[in-house]
Amino acid sequence: MAQATGRVATEQRDLRSLEHLIDRSAAAARYTYTGIALVDPALVAPVRAGEKAQLAPLLRAAAALGQLSGELHAGLWRDIGTADRLAGLEALLRDAKERGT
Repeated sequence: MAQATGRVATEQRDLRSLEHLIDRSAAAARYTYTGIALVDPALVAPVRAGEKAQLAPLLRAAAALGQLSGELHAGLWRDIGTADRLAGLEALLRDAKERGT
């Protein structure tokens, strides 16, 4: 575990030197991470049990090592993080079913 901790810390420092590669312009494509993941326990090994940690630096370190992948979903996606948003999606699906679409 100590090896993983040192590796991630080093990778996080190295990632700061890559800041100039990030396109923050309005023209850059914007995607949303939806929170679905299959995570190797080694990714979070540096985090002690019960400790809170930000996931983004760990993911960036894995990405810098080519150990992170993602999929772009081009289908229907809705944020259902609140009861109102979930109800809205349920209504949308109900309407579509009634129309046969």
